[in-house]
Amino acid sequence: MERISQNSPASALDMPGVSRVRDALSGLGAKKAHLVGGITRDAALGKIRLRPDIDLALPQTSLVLARALAKALGGSAFALDEGEGAYRVAWEGG
Repeated sequence: MERISQNSPASALDMPGVSRVRDALSGLGAKKAHLVGGITRDAALGKIRLRPDIDLALPQTSLVLARALAKALGGSAFALDEGEGAYRVAWEGG
């Protein structure tokens, strides 16, 4: 079971790894990204996971963007459901 801290972040934007993803997306020219899923729930409950899943909804989803984000983070990317535009980026520490 993953350890959860009870120290409350100001928002999901303060969760571990989010600023790194935000900076990488900004560097790739992404204009909008919305945090979705469990990370928003955990932030609302004041739970900080040391290695959270960071789920994003992007208006411009493509495997090309997922691979570019993975490269910027030093990770890898693959399609979960290419027809729906769902991709996973995994990297060490995130």
